[in-house]
Amino acid sequence: MLLRPARGAWDWAAASNLFIPVENLEAEAITLLLRIESDPGRDLRAKAVIAPHSATNHVADDPEGILGSICSAVGTSANNNAASSGHCAVVIGPKHARTIAGKGWTRHDVRNYLAMHAYNLFSEISFNGRYGKIYNRNLPK
Repeated sequence: MLLRPARGAWDWAAASNLFIPVENLEAEAITLLLRIESDPGRDLRAKAVIAPHSATNHVADDPEGILGSICSAVGTSANNNAASSGHCAVVIGPKHARTIAGKGWTRHDVRNYLAMHAYNLFSEISFNGRYGKIYNRNLPK
């Protein structure tokens, strides 16, 4: 992936972060080779490997079981989004969506359930202070 300004050069003076959200839905990891050009001869090169993210549950036949598995995957403190204060997009496959709807749940019910159960406490993602003060520029001081 090559990023280049439309004209001129990037003005990095006001920037401290560059976020490029990418989600891998494939069964295998993908590798991104990133090159950001600034002035001629000045560029930033990076390599990122993104593993697939999914929640698997082949036994649940109710909304709580299906959504509980999603909450477990989204709410783990090892999730990349937990450390970077990012957001998750949840896509529910047709079979699970039919099961959830068949029990009378609406999209609103699903959103509420996820909001109430898929989260991380700061104490968990900072390992309860086990390794000293955790710095994360995405979090308030």
